[in-house]
Amino acid sequence: MQLGLLLPPHGLLLMTMKGVAPKEVTMAHIFRAVVPYVAMSLVLLVVIILVPAIATWLPNVLG
Repeated sequence: MQLGLLLPPHGLLLMTMKGVAPKEVTMAHIFRAVVPYVAMSLVLLVVIILVPAIATWLPNVLG
């Protein structure tokens, strides 16, 4: 769900950033700034899919 808020064209968080940013900041600037976060999120998602024990490790330790 978080990725949906960051990805164009419907990126609600991107539109929010544009609304609070100075006028000289363009949507292209904002799109370029979000690329590393989207890439890291996708890598994390793939790792969790490939190694699901990562996601359940802490609950198993606490339980």
